[in-house]
Amino acid sequence: MEPYNDYEEYNDYSDHHVLRHQVGGLAFALSLVVLVFVYLPLLTIGYIISFHILSSRDSAFVWIGSILFFAGASYMTIQKLKQKMQSLRMNGNLAWIPLFIFCVAITCIQTPWIAYYPISHLCECCHWPHFVAWVLDLGIGLLTYSRYDFLRED
Repeated sequence: MEPYNDYEEYNDYSDHHVLRHQVGGLAFALSLVVLVFVYLPLLTIGYIISFHILSSRDSAFVWIGSILFFAGASYMTIQKLKQKMQSLRMNGNLAWIPLFIFCVAITCIQTPWIAYYPISHLCECCHWPHFVAWVLDLGIGLLTYSRYDFLRED
């Protein structure tokens, strides 16, 4: 009996395996694009803060590091506000409503606003009705909100 050789199966370049790896790579790339798109408001906040702190002569690595640092700090701030909002809501205090509006305005409005024009242009080019752009934009807003889900109790 001949021993099993994993090396031949690993280097199988048949069309099925190549397609499976390409689809996996595209799915991974698409998931990264969706993550960046969901966290775009926080990255924008990080860029605005970094723009006021750093100069144009600073290294690109310093810029990227500071943008990511401030984006992470703003994410933690949003999560703390979410916890405070949930505790106020559980206690029956109506002060949770302005916190909810603030958190949704910071995290869930910028992404659909940025995506609306390209989606609208795509609908015009494909001769789709204009309400399709609104529905897709609303879907993007709901996708962004579902990532944060401010009313879910953790």
